[in-house]
Amino acid sequence: DDRYEEIITEMLEVEKREGGATMCELLDKYEEKGMERGLRALIHTCKEIGISWNQTMERVRKEFEISEECSREKMQLYWGE
Repeated sequence: DDRYEEIITEMLEVEKREGGATMCELLDKYEEKGMERGLRALIHTCKEIGISWNQTMERVRKEFEISEECSREKMQLYWGE
């Protein structure tokens, strides 16, 4: 499991760039990464099982409680992968 090493590396990079980061900031960043992975996985899964673009976009919007605009951006980013 490389998570510990990733966190240490991230902390060191933030330290160099910004002079430090709080644990809350790091946790927020990892939560955001997790949500992004979930969005991508949902979009790929819906596409694989034949759910339409519009239905998938609506599902993404509802599941992740994001705006229609944000949902559309994520669809454009991950649908074609």
